[in-house]
Amino acid sequence: MEKDVKLSNEFMLSDFAYNPNPEFLQQNMEYAKNTKGIISRLIKTSVRAEEIQVILGKKIHIEKGIICPEVNNMLLDSSPTSWHLSGYAIDFTCEAFGSPYKICMDLMRGYFPFDRLYNEVTHLHCCIHENYRMITRTLLQRGMPFAEGMLPWE
Repeated sequence: MEKDVKLSNEFMLSDFAYNPNPEFLQQNMEYAKNTKGIISRLIKTSVRAEEIQVILGKKIHIEKGIICPEVNNMLLDSSPTSWHLSGYAIDFTCEAFGSPYKICMDLMRGYFPFDRLYNEVTHLHCCIHENYRMITRTLLQRGMPFAEGMLPWE
């Protein structure tokens, strides 16, 4: 197993590497370590993830942070230009806090700057690129385009 890397006080690389199985975890960790600039971006993203935890007052669970192109290409509904490939995005949940919609509303009330925040019903997708355009969207049905705005859809 690849040696883990501490990204911030609360998060390790293994927390960010998409890991539905040990092989994918290994591939994604190797990709992060061996691709120029990704670890430094993940450090920034992990600090921002800690800010989310402070606003919510609860720990978040990162389902997907970094993913290598080979694994990304195997996933349904994945984008070849996904921000997960560069370490700027996280998919996360916080069941102890509430639904993705409730989390999003509290992040906006807590003045958490983001580029994009998507309610994908089972989790939130947050792009933490420095653009901070504050774009929100809601997935109403798999395979369909996102609706603009954060809708109370659960």
